[in-house]
Amino acid sequence: MGVVGGIVILAVMVAVVYKLVQWKRYRLPPGPRGLPIVGNLLDIGAVRFRCFSEWSKQYGPIMSMWFGSTLNVIVCNTELAKEVLKEHDQQLADRPRSRSAEKFYRNGQDLIWADNDGGWMACVVGSAMLGDRLTKSIMKEHTLARQKSGAKQHFVDALLTLQEKYDLSEDVIIGILCDMITAGIDTIAITLEWAMTELVHNPRVQQKAQEELDRVIGKDRVLNETGHFFLFTASRTSNSLPETSPNALSGTELLPA
Repeated sequence: MGVVGGIVILAVMVAVVYKLVQWKRYRLPPGPRGLPIVGNLLDIGAVRFRCFSEWSKQYGPIMSMWFGSTLNVIVCNTELAKEVLKEHDQQLADRPRSRSAEKFYRNGQDLIWADNDGGWMACVVGSAMLGDRLTKSIMKEHTLARQKSGAKQHFVDALLTLQEKYDLSEDVIIGILCDMITAGIDTIAITLEWAMTELVHNPRVQQKAQEELDRVIGKDRVLNETGHFFLFTASRTSNSLPETSPNALSGTELLPA
């Protein structure tokens, strides 16, 4: 077998024993068995939430699974998700971040991936104390800028204007800008995909939308009321985010059974 083979077998045995100990120690919910190192990654299909839905029929609405060596507890029930995220929000207030997310989002110095630590709470308290004074000062600065140059001040200008006044670091500004960009990419793409799906299943609406585009093409290319209603309906009837953002335990204890 050789030394290398023995080391590999030993590593696999250690990984299996480690997972079994964790499972018994933390009283984890049931879930599909995973392989050492990769966990359940090989079992998850291209559409992840559909796999979760199928597994919930077998293991129940609360499941444990491993994404590589990282334990994840999945909740596939609306009422239970509301209980976990609303009633136990303080216990699940942190955000799990991969190494790439740590680098891209400046170690959680943004809004989406920030932990529930002292810095985040200081921002909340500071915002409450500033209140209308901050809002009115921003509105006043935007108004003066428009009156002076005639151009509208955009989001980046507003952040740079407030950088020195409210001690915003460069990492915080970059993190917020990354949030604004990434939050709009998937939602727009998925909304358009749902809109096309709705058109395929509703030929009458598809024909009406096509006739409207034929009328306005070559003019100003601006959608009128009917076009806006179609986009609003697509957003209302379809879910652009099938899963919530992941949450992490702030402490070391899992939620009570």
